[in-house]
Amino acid sequence: MTSTTPTPSTIEASESATGLRVRLSGEIDASLRPQASAVVSQVLARHDGIVVDASAVTFVDSSGMGFVLQLFGIGEQEGRDVVLLDPPTVVLDLLELVGVRDRVAVAYSAGAR
Repeated sequence: MTSTTPTPSTIEASESATGLRVRLSGEIDASLRPQASAVVSQVLARHDGIVVDASAVTFVDSSGMGFVLQLFGIGEQEGRDVVLLDPPTVVLDLLELVGVRDRVAVAYSAGAR
């Protein structure tokens, strides 16, 4: 019998060579609102690109999707590049459901698909 450790649910930001990297892990929902607010503050303090790494997302609800769309809205308003990196099907399906899939730039790491 194998046991799997669930992915911790987090929203974190770190600096990268091309801008800010926002990493989403686990269940992205209302319980992460304080983390999401802290990351939005970091995003607003900068003026470069944003990479939203969604590769470790296992679930996203409407508040989690609202956070992701807020990042893309900031990018649109400020003329910044925002890319959703390696999103799982659960994220793509929700983007499609809310009718914004065509407004979100998606990229995949080598071997991610």
